[in-house]
Amino acid sequence: MIGAARYYDSEKYHVSYLRIPKTASTSIIKGMGMVEVDKPSHRRLITVVRNPYDRILSMYHECRRSNHRDSSTLENWLDRVIKDGFYNNHANLQQSVFNQALDSGYQFWKIYDQGALELLELDFRLKLPHENKTEYEDKFQYTTLEWHKAFQAFTRDFSFYVKIQSQSYYYR
Repeated sequence: MIGAARYYDSEKYHVSYLRIPKTASTSIIKGMGMVEVDKPSHRRLITVVRNPYDRILSMYHECRRSNHRDSSTLENWLDRVIKDGFYNNHANLQQSVFNQALDSGYQFWKIYDQGALELLELDFRLKLPHENKTEYEDKFQYTTLEWHKAFQAFTRDFSFYVKIQSQSYYYR
């Protein structure tokens, strides 16, 4: 369900995890042997946030992968996103699930960003699989128009990302 916070617990590592889509969640859940729960049961709650531009590319490539007939360019896809508004809700999921956790009284132990899998591996002394890795045909670069459209389509996600980086529990 879009917009609902989903929590996972790992008894082995004594940690709870707030899942945000397109932030290495499949790798973390599988690698740490987590199970979905209604509410976190451990004092250590972690999550991963991701640079919105990277998340947007990941969503775009996932849409192209899941719908092989969709050969639209990033610019055309962003135009549809802006028109439909559906992905705007998906992008803002990062902010809404985080706020739901805070509103429920949960406090984060760590929030990971760049290099999240490597940092989790160090913190918990484990090796995580890299599931659902987005493969780009070559080093992708946004055009100026695509940058503007991406920001227009996912404005609240960008604002949230900047805000969360200033928090004291942010860890990268």
